[in-house]
Amino acid sequence: MNSDLPSSASVQAEVLRLITHDFHQEFGEIHARTVAFTDIQPEQANNEIRNALNHMARALLETDETRAKKDVAKAYSHLDRATRDCLKIAIIGKHEHVKRLAQEVREIERVTPRKVADDLEALETRRIKALRQESRGDNGCTESMAQLLNEILAVEKYIRNNWLVDSERKTLRQKIWFWRLRCSIPIISSVAVTFFATLLVMAALSMLGIG
Repeated sequence: MNSDLPSSASVQAEVLRLITHDFHQEFGEIHARTVAFTDIQPEQANNEIRNALNHMARALLETDETRAKKDVAKAYSHLDRATRDCLKIAIIGKHEHVKRLAQEVREIERVTPRKVADDLEALETRRIKALRQESRGDNGCTESMAQLLNEILAVEKYIRNNWLVDSERKTLRQKIWFWRLRCSIPIISSVAVTFFATLLVMAALSMLGIG
């Protein structure tokens, strides 16, 4: 550890763990996914990170072990808060996206597949519970939110793999429906023309007293 710093070796080790693990690995991954999923820069999370870095700096410059450890604990709390802020944005954004995908499936299939409907209902319940826990700051809520996000991503993957293809292309069912409609229009039109022509001929014959 750095002997030029006034803090103890144990405090420096804790701050190093916060930077390399909690900030760089854990928060960094969640932050990147949040921005990638939603195109939103989580400003509140950024504020929490600044506060965390401030407490880490104080801990490294603190000679009193007790006060230094309090700053470490506060830094961890801010990092956890930042992670939860990112997770909340990612959960809401991805969940709404999955619901839109399910609506696309419904428009194609004329009904929501049973598994998709069940998954959506479960996700809605889990989302309400997770966000309530987050608002209260319950122990373990960060892990629960991370798990919920993974569940949402799993449902999205299932819908895409089983019901949808690239958004720039029609699905196979859409293509079939499209070509059936396209092929049936001339037939329907031909039948309609023949039917109305027959009616006109019959009406003309009736007026002439024939038939």
